[in-house]
Amino acid sequence: MTEARWLNSGYQPTLEEYIQMSIESTGYPMMIIASYIGMGDTATEDVFKWVSTEPKIINAAAVVGRLMNDIVSSEVYIKFQTIIFALIFILFQTM
Repeated sequence: MTEARWLNSGYQPTLEEYIQMSIESTGYPMMIIASYIGMGDTATEDVFKWVSTEPKIINAAAVVGRLMNDIVSSEVYIKFQTIIFALIFILFQTM
């Protein structure tokens, strides 16, 4: 929700704000909890207490995953934008 507000208002977050938001919006912590639940008896109450303390390793995994997603998304956007520019160029040449 915060990211949508930033976009709509034209706000440019600091890197620190962006990183913090990426930890919250990736879903990695929930995926880790779901993975432990799928492991059966391995998922003890201590594991869930540990995950709820927001350990650095989980936050780091969330940040890495988000940045990787952002890199791939930007590469796709750049390729798509290049195709659009090429089509516009072709369109103007044919007029």
